[in-house]
Amino acid sequence: MEKSYKNQKTLHFFILTLALCIISQPAWANMGVPMIFITLPMMLVGLLPIIGIEGYVLKKQLALQPKKAFTSAAISNIFSTFIGTPVTWGILLLLQIITGGGTSHGIETITEKFLAVTWQVAWLVPYEAEIHWMVPTALLILLIPYFIVSWKIEAFITAKLNKDIDAKKINQTCLKANSITYALLALFPIGILLFD
Repeated sequence: MEKSYKNQKTLHFFILTLALCIISQPAWANMGVPMIFITLPMMLVGLLPIIGIEGYVLKKQLALQPKKAFTSAAISNIFSTFIGTPVTWGILLLLQIITGGGTSHGIETITEKFLAVTWQVAWLVPYEAEIHWMVPTALLILLIPYFIVSWKIEAFITAKLNKDIDAKKINQTCLKANSITYALLALFPIGILLFD
């Protein structure tokens, strides 16, 4: 009975995979730039320095023991990086799609250029001649919602880990810590824009 169920499940998976291959559109080289594949690796590379900086700010501002401060910074940053960033990007992508931002609308005017890196920030439309400035500009713009979500997640988790400290003080401290680390993250796309 169990073997028959497994065979049936395998058959259903095979049929579903085959159907998806038949009905799916061919992949094109100009599919656009899903910005999560740029922002998430950037944040992963910066994760340890960010934990160090934010842990130091928590230690100083909240008078925490070093181990407690850096543990709080590590746990809260892991949550904000691995959950907050992808979920925020997913929401931005969904908003982009449902409002009609999933297709090309041109990039001739200043307004069209602005919309191409704001409205379409989650998944850039591939304007190949313009991509050199669009990607770093989109990175800068994405840092704004990522910053807000990161600050709120980290304040929430840090407050849960340090219940003896006033939540408002933790919120202000996490705002300060994230302001410092996100300003440092912004230097990367700013540098690309300046030296490109």
